Amino acid sequence: MTGKRYQVFLSSTFIDLEDERLAVTQAILNLRGIPAGMELFQASALPPWDVITPIIDSTDYFVLMLAGRYGSMTDGNISYTEREYDYAHARGIPVLAFTHGAPQDIPAKFVDTGRRAIALQTFRQKVSSRHTTVQWRDSAGLAQRVTTGLVNAFEVAPRPGYVRGGAHQLLDVSDQARTPSLIHESSAARQLPQVDPLVPRQHAFRYRSEYAWPPGSGGVPAGWSSVPLLMLRATAVLTPANVDTVERIRPEDRARLTAALDNAALSERLRNLFRQHRPASASGYLDAEPQALPAEWHLPPGGHQTTADATYRLGGDASSGVGSLITVTMPRIGRGDLVRITVDVAISVRALLSLVELATVLRDALSGAAVTVPHALASLFAPEAAVNRVELHLLADNADGQNQSRPNDLDHRVDWGPLGKRTRNFGRSLGTSVEVTGSLTERTTIDLVVGAIEQMVLDGGAPDPTQAVEDLRRALNPEA
Repeated sequence: MTGKRYQVFLSSTFIDLEDERLAVTQAILNLRGIPAGMELFQASALPPWDVITPIIDSTDYFVLMLAGRYGSMTDGNISYTEREYDYAHARGIPVLAFTHGAPQDIPAKFVDTGRRAIALQTFRQKVSSRHTTVQWRDSAGLAQRVTTGLVNAFEVAPRPGYVRGGAHQLLDVSDQARTPSLIHESSAARQLPQVDPLVPRQHAFRYRSEYAWPPGSGGVPAGWSSVPLLMLRATAVLTPANVDTVERIRPEDRARLTAALDNAALSERLRNLFRQHRPASASGYLDAEPQALPAEWHLPPGGHQTTADATYRLGGDASSGVGSLITVTMPRIGRGDLVRITVDVAISVRALLSLVELATVLRDALSGAAVTVPHALASLFAPEAAVNRVELHLLADNADGQNQSRPNDLDHRVDWGPLGKRTRNFGRSLGTSVEVTGSLTERTTIDLVVGAIEQMVLDGGAPDPTQAVEDLRRALNPEA
């Protein structure tokens, strides 16, 4: 957050989650946010619900935490936690939902039974049907996952927030947390008293010409039948990770993953490409019949599915048109201590892609690999696990994966005209790897992708792409 502070409402039972609420409150303060919750309410003569609702009304994001208790009941035989959630959801406030991932470890005194247990299960099902939920096992892990979720939400679902007021007295963030009445009183103007300049989250990228996972080296990716005319690949690597610190992939994890992918920017981007471009056959010679792009990601024929591997596909088998594969590879003995997430995009269309189209698809593919998938599967990773390396690749191979050759290279697939003079054609492939320091978000992936394209075309023979790169940066991020 650079110009605003966002108010985040914490909703949960209290006695059983006191440590978790404290850890999440601190995480919100570390993001220069404004936590709001029951422990911050001031004494009031009003009924509790009349105190709660105005604070939710002025809230930007709603964090819901569910463990083993349903909680105190209101007059309508519904818990305060569920009533708070229903109220926020009805008002369109973005909800980030977190559920305990190891219920067997919760002390018995903090686990409801009977009617309340049934009510809690029904509440969980309602929440999971509406939102992608993330699991946690301890307060530190929960705080890390809430931080990841909020950073992503700030980027993809910006809210009104609170801005600096006029000539007001300086107020420390910790004072804001102790004075929720200030939050409530200022909500109409969406202003806070003057504060010190906010410190943006830092990130840095180091580009390299050496890489480990280029497309084409393993033939046709499992889940496709052909190598598309143009293949884009974004790979994200998470560490630290090993067989002892990474959980196995379970059915509920797959459900969260597919729900997140269905709503990811990449899915809509591919649908737009499908509508805008005439498909071509991967053979490179003939037009192809249009194929409907499925609305949901699904298990592909031939995909590798285990407790340490997951592959999902949007679109067809890459024999024509537009589609994508996402592959998640967990650590196993003998194949390295890392989590690798790969997004492959197949584009077999008649027209050349513009440089902006290319960059936009790469950005959304990288966001899927480095933000969407890690967030959806966050409960499987150690709290300290983070994306510290990515690779981006372009491939226009002259082999279609079916033992047939075709006239093809990158100059047949992308309009490189904005780059100006080049010393040579780019050939069949370009690629780069990037060492990442700091958090990757939807917004920072723009910087990374533009820098990666600059690195690739410089290596490929474009001596001065400066103006084209600046134009590209403005096209992808008009607010910059």
